[in-house]
Amino acid sequence: MLGYGFAETVDWWAGPRSQRPKDFMVDLPDGRRVPVIDVPLAQPGLADDAGDEEMTDYAVRVEWIKTLARGQAIREKGMFANQNTVVRLRDPFTLERLTRLFSLDEPEADGTLPSGG
Repeated sequence: MLGYGFAETVDWWAGPRSQRPKDFMVDLPDGRRVPVIDVPLAQPGLADDAGDEEMTDYAVRVEWIKTLARGQAIREKGMFANQNTVVRLRDPFTLERLTRLFSLDEPEADGTLPSGG
């Protein structure tokens, strides 16, 4: 485990705002708007199951609040760790430490990280 390297907010966790990659549009520097699977990706298999609603990946928009270089990832004994790519962080110790270390405002009432800092 490297540790925590970023803080972000997700526009929507599930439901109508999450989209299959073939429907998830991104804006290119030249002004065109295209499906994410039509641009060079670090994860080229993203569209492998695009036609199968149960097996396909889903995408959500993310607002990056703070990021750290890979070698600066935050890792401390007692912090919540999980193998999943995405998880709603609720562990009080981890939330408090990350809020302070990322120079964010206090955690929201529901325990999630705030959207700015």
